[in-house]
Formats: sequence, C-alpha cells, structure tokens
Amino acid sequence: MAALRSVRTVLAMYAWHDTPWMWLTMVVFWVLLAVAVYYVLSGPRGPTLPRRGPRAIEILEERYARGELSAEEYHERRQTLDGLTDGR
Repeated sequence: MAALRSVRTVLAMYAWHDTPWMWLTMVVFWVLLAVAVYYVLSGPRGPTLPRRGPRAIEILEERYARGELSAEEYHERRQTLDGLTDGR
C-alpha cells in the first residue's frame, strides 16, 4: 500500500510539470525577475531637483552687476545659493 501511495505521489508531482500552468508560471517568473533586475540597475526614477550650481550664481552676479539687486540682497541670495550647492 505504501508503494502505491509513493507512486501516486511521484506521478502527481510529474503530472503538474506537463500542464500549461507550469509553463505560464515559469514565464511569469522570468519576466518579473528581468523587470526587477532592469529597474534595480537602471538607476533612480521619479522627479529630480534641478541642479542649482554655477548657473544660478552667474545669474545672481549678472543681476547685481546691472544694479537690479542691492549689496544686501546680493549677499543674502548668494549665501542661500552657497548653502544649496554645498548640499549636493
């Protein structure tokens, strides 16, 4: 009786491999794995903050040179920009 039970277990185990569900499951697994690897290796997603580097400082210097900003405004904004660019 035990031998018959083990034969049925083995046959049931192998019978699942011949069904379309096994192939569908395997394809879904590999596709999901490939997508996960792609997203991990492709880098960060989503909105990124614009870089506030030398271009912003150049604009500030131009506005100060044209007289659009007072010395106090220039120094205050320059200090703000220097704080933003140091945190990159």
